Amino acid sequence: MQTATVAYPSSDLARFGRELVALCREAAQLLDGLTDAQLAWRPGGGWSVGEIACHVRTVNTLYLGAIDRSISEARARGHTGFGGYKPGLLGGFMVKLLEPPVKPRFKSPAIFRPADDEAHDWRAEVDGYLATHDSLEERLHHAGGISLARARVVSPAHRLVRVSLGDAFALVLAHERRHLAQLRALRADPSFPRA
Repeated sequence: MQTATVAYPSSDLARFGRELVALCREAAQLLDGLTDAQLAWRPGGGWSVGEIACHVRTVNTLYLGAIDRSISEARARGHTGFGGYKPGLLGGFMVKLLEPPVKPRFKSPAIFRPADDEAHDWRAEVDGYLATHDSLEERLHHAGGISLARARVVSPAHRLVRVSLGDAFALVLAHERRHLAQLRALRADPSFPRA
């Protein structure tokens, strides 16, 4: 992961880049050095740290593919430009819904849920999740010259849900902030294993 001093192709992409750097730092702090027992511990009815990492890795990976398709299609259609990004009606609403503090809780679509697998390698899920940050940073650079408002991203969960490329970046980042807040709460739980 590069630093926030890296030049991004536009001020909007630079803002997303700064948000990503902050998320990377917090995720690394929250996940560094956790034992297998800590990664697997589940509060009553909730996800474990490992399951949250798996979920966010899955969401990020699927959205990265959708973002790649959007960038390719936008270049092919000539949807270029650096005009100021403004959240769309649907995308802006979805971002507000995801931002912490967690307001309404809702069930994740099946495609985004971690597998119910007792023998899961949660450390590998954490590493995979953290690796998606480099991939997301690459996409921020690849989006240079693309209109963040005109390029469309199809939701990996619902084909009929389409948001702007800028909204897709904002959604991924807001989704991570939501789950980092969840990780902070898990780590603060008095029952969380101490080693």
